[in-house]
Amino acid sequence: MSFDDVTIGTTSILRKKCLERLMKSIEQSDYDGRIIFVDQNKEPLNLDEFDLEIEHIHEPDCGFGTAHNIVADHIETEYMFWVDDDMIFNENGLKRLLMDMENHPKLGWVSPTFDRDFTPGRRLRIENNTLLKEKVDLDGLTYCDMPANGVSLWRTSLYEDVQWEEHLKTGAMHMAIAMKIKNSTDWKTAVEERVVFKHRPIETKDYKNLRNRKNSSMEWFKEEYNVDKIKTRKDLNTKIKDAIELGKDILFNTGRRNRKENIRILKKFLQKN
Repeated sequence: MSFDDVTIGTTSILRKKCLERLMKSIEQSDYDGRIIFVDQNKEPLNLDEFDLEIEHIHEPDCGFGTAHNIVADHIETEYMFWVDDDMIFNENGLKRLLMDMENHPKLGWVSPTFDRDFTPGRRLRIENNTLLKEKVDLDGLTYCDMPANGVSLWRTSLYEDVQWEEHLKTGAMHMAIAMKIKNSTDWKTAVEERVVFKHRPIETKDYKNLRNRKNSSMEWFKEEYNVDKIKTRKDLNTKIKDAIELGKDILFNTGRRNRKENIRILKKFLQKN
């Protein structure tokens, strides 16, 4: 399978080492297409050392939502492959995601799993003025409302229907685009459990301060969707699996004296979840 129909997009701010490692991993692969890089640093980075076709767009501190939209505006291929700067490129993983897209015409956004610091896909629903983010039990290509966004393959035509909220530089931007797709389009979104990408974050003090700066994205989201709270829940299958594993550990790996106390812990776990 060739990469003729896909363009890579990424952005970076205050994480030069991460970006250079990502670019090196792409350079060492068979990918020979275009890379659209939105450079959010105050001074533009120099990437001349890489033998890659990089379209370098300098937009200081534009935010991650704006960066996504800029990349989408410059795409001329059928697919956009977004990869955060702290990931390692996996060409075989990308090929698998492209196969999923080709086999499922209504699939507009599919993400892989990560080897660390990974949040599984979520189902989103609003109940009693509360947004419930329900964890899904991954099994092959698993449909959900909000896949991970650190690595994601997008059908470019999806951007004709929705775009990222550019005023949200961080925070709730991921939930916002997922809710837009869920509520106003017929596109499907999914996580591909059989594909794993390496996640290698390097977070400097300046980068942490940037990510943690005060923003009103959650307040905007709550007002936009008329919710008071946002909660995370496990789906029933995941709850059952977790309870079984905890129960096995309690019943078979502890002494008789401790079982009564541990059964109390199990009951408390079940009530909480």
